[in-house]
Amino acid sequence: NLLFRNLKQSEGQYRDLYEEAPNAYLSIGVDGHIRRANRYAVELFGYPLDELVGRLVFDLYADTLAGERKARQVFEQFLTGQEIHGEELEMLRADGSQVWVSLSMRPILDSEGRVVFGRSQIVDIEKNKDSGKQLANRPMDVISEYIGYLRDSLARRGYITVNRTKGYQLTSMGRRTLMEFLKENEARAKDTISKLNQVRVKYGQEMDRLRKEQLRSSRETKRSLLTLFAKKQHMGRN
Repeated sequence: NLLFRNLKQSEGQYRDLYEEAPNAYLSIGVDGHIRRANRYAVELFGYPLDELVGRLVFDLYADTLAGERKARQVFEQFLTGQEIHGEELEMLRADGSQVWVSLSMRPILDSEGRVVFGRSQIVDIEKNKDSGKQLANRPMDVISEYIGYLRDSLARRGYITVNRTKGYQLTSMGRRTLMEFLKENEARAKDTISKLNQVRVKYGQEMDRLRKEQLRSSRETKRSLLTLFAKKQHMGRN
């Protein structure tokens, strides 16, 4: 009985710590649905608890490179049993406003080593750090995320490989694709230059024609004025 009471007391203390923690905590199933959320998660995202639990976690991410797209990549890592530490992501509140968070996630395994669910800790960056500095760095973060997304996409398609000493290297398929791309764009560039030259020639010809017409018109005007002046002088003498 004493052991049972101690276990119940420990469980109650853990529940209090979970519920009253200053950061958001979510328990996520391998299907991506939220199983459990603490009080701060309710406050952070602005959903009632009964609307938060059971919701697909990806619904809480912004439709950006650093939002849902990155969240799905992180979730794939979690499903393999990897722990996630300090991933910066862009999430959405119920009112549609965006919030930048730092996500850490620990997979919980069964007796056979399979992931059954994950415990996520979500820290509101803009609340816990200097928001001015974070917002100033945000464009670079987005660029970095985009570069990472392109790099991962190229690696998945077999265009590049990862080498720990030499970094990322083109595969034979990557080199072939790059050469085809360069050849295709070289042909397009030559075609564009040719068209520009044609336009330049036509423009030059048109300008020459206009200058000649202007000169001819000027000469005709001058001739007309001289003729008119001569007639006036002749009439004056008579």
